[in-house]
Amino acid sequence: MMDEPEHGAYRRLLTGRFTPEAVQNKLQPYLDRIVDEHLDAIAAGPETFDFVQAMALPIPCLVICELLGVPYEDRDGFHEATVDLMDMAWSREERDKGAHWLIDYITKLVADKRRTGATDGILAELIDRTDADGAILTEKQLIGLGVLLLFAGHDTTAAMMGLSTLTLLTHHEQREQMLAHPEKIGTTVEELMRYLTIVQFGLGRVAKENLELAGAQIKKGDLVVVAMNAANRDPRAFQDSDTLDIDRKMARHMGFGYGVHACLGQNVARAELRTVLPRLFQRFPNLRLATPLEEVPMDFTGTNYGVRKLMVTR
Repeated sequence: MMDEPEHGAYRRLLTGRFTPEAVQNKLQPYLDRIVDEHLDAIAAGPETFDFVQAMALPIPCLVICELLGVPYEDRDGFHEATVDLMDMAWSREERDKGAHWLIDYITKLVADKRRTGATDGILAELIDRTDADGAILTEKQLIGLGVLLLFAGHDTTAAMMGLSTLTLLTHHEQREQMLAHPEKIGTTVEELMRYLTIVQFGLGRVAKENLELAGAQIKKGDLVVVAMNAANRDPRAFQDSDTLDIDRKMARHMGFGYGVHACLGQNVARAELRTVLPRLFQRFPNLRLATPLEEVPMDFTGTNYGVRKLMVTR
């Protein structure tokens, strides 16, 4: 929600923790361990289980807690607040309750880290970091960054993980290709991002000048909202755009946004998906839906499109 130069100054405080190299070197070993632990727990549990509760939700929560230095035992509180904040079916007053909870939570967490001199995670680092002009971040700025990273860093990936698993369960040939050719996991994730587009609509933008776009007249000051799902299914950009094809050759998609505001955590999300999806189906090759497809409850009212519950049998 910022323009330059303020946006760039804040972003530079964080980019070093989210580069492909940083994710591979610092986060991937932790990710490998927790994914294997959760797969072991699934193997030891009931044959039929909810994949959302077993993996899609806890893995992203663990990762963002590890990155930020947030206690994992608080996950139920911040996840519930995030769901309330992002559910468009709620009134503005009800959604604001989720936002206020997150602000209060990060405020208390920052105060506790200051008091104890904690050094774990991004929040602790930001306490002593400066912005591009050399000024220490204000308490309000620091809390705002913490809230943004916490709510944006787990719900989006959880939605993508659940919906990707459902999609691979219903696209047998594509799933078998991914498993037979491990080198295709990267293109598989990118194609799933394009095909599913869990963030259906981009944030509101304001036209800086009068312009014409596809025959529509847009005036300076008008609100513009990009339909991300339409862009990712544009037949002018993607051949057979409504078909899932993990061998698709594409230059880019809109799954992580685009330009200076592209998703800061996209390399973390990619790492999570590239780790979970192949290992899940390698470990449980007979994984299948436990209910008819039409009975899978979908999330139509949240900011992120996904599945609310995914009952599967291993």
